[in-house]
Amino acid sequence: MDSMFEDDISILTQEALCQDEEWLDSPNTDLSSEMCSASHFALITAYDDIKNRLTSLERENSTLKRRLKMYEIKYPVISEFGEERLFSVYDTHECSLLKSEKASLQQQLNQFQHEVGGLGGLAPHSWLARARW
Repeated sequence: MDSMFEDDISILTQEALCQDEEWLDSPNTDLSSEMCSASHFALITAYDDIKNRLTSLERENSTLKRRLKMYEIKYPVISEFGEERLFSVYDTHECSLLKSEKASLQQQLNQFQHEVGGLGGLAPHSWLARARW
């Protein structure tokens, strides 16, 4: 993937600067040429480093976007806006299972209450106490 900052370091070269224009904050001319070249080298190095990092991050970003697209295709529940497309089907199925389980448990409870009621009207805790003796 091409970087959006493909221009070279022309902003750092002397040729890119217009000779007619004067800077308001002109560089200190008292600096030695060694110091200027060292500063220039540091700027070039920093610029190259930033450019390399940007390229690397853009590459990583495109890889992550590709992976996200794959996961969105593989798992359609996940979408950009957080829509729940499959949850409605899942909730309906889960709700019907819960209702049938509730009905089954209610039936077992009614049957248990009927059995307990058939023991002469004893309360369940007294029936359990007699069953232990």
